[in-house]
Amino acid sequence: MDRHGPYRGTVDRLGPKLGQFTLGLAPRHGQVTPALGVAAIGITGAALLAAVSPVAMLVAIVASAGGALAYERRLFRWSGPTVAVHAHGLRTVTDELLWDELLELRLVGDDPWTLSLVRRDRSGLDLPLAPATLVDAIDAIVAPGQRHALDTVLDRGVAVPCGRYHLDRHGLVGPDTDVPWDQLGPAFRDRGDLNIDAVGGTYRVPLATVVNPGALAALINARGRRAITPDAAR
Repeated sequence: MDRHGPYRGTVDRLGPKLGQFTLGLAPRHGQVTPALGVAAIGITGAALLAAVSPVAMLVAIVASAGGALAYERRLFRWSGPTVAVHAHGLRTVTDELLWDELLELRLVGDDPWTLSLVRRDRSGLDLPLAPATLVDAIDAIVAPGQRHALDTVLDRGVAVPCGRYHLDRHGLVGPDTDVPWDQLGPAFRDRGDLNIDAVGGTYRVPLATVVNPGALAALINARGRRAITPDAAR
């Protein structure tokens, strides 16, 4: 089969497709978007025209509403490149990656992130403006295996880096930090950080400084305090 996609009647080496995701921008819940600004300007103008002519006011309101909707669709409903997540790997328009080849997953920036996937041969695949749903879908597949690998590393007495901190058999250790496992957790991704809750407070580790953040969060949640949901933790 072709490297970049199966032909009819062939077996896809990536296995069944689990989901398809679009790279691109989307407004956050409650975010003021440019369209609202367009609408506000139009309504202000309509109010001024009301003193001149009710018909002119109505025309201005309709025009501003239509312009705002068109602007919103252009900016925030842009259909970018798609990424297909399969049982055994990931496919873009130009490349594909098997989960067995994946060595590192990194997130740079804020939601949406630049998602960097590094293969064991050190070749990379960068996905700009990756939504949280895509990252969650990948983590659901690869994080459990990565977490078990980290468990093995810790059991050998080797520390696991976590930004400016590290995790060892004792817990979270770093500058002015020494938190045992039974006081640590839960951990979860929060925009540009990996949040690690603890008895004495919350440690915010920039995602850009963390390798395989989903696996690290799973490790902390499995070894630390009784896991609770991220929503409850907040």
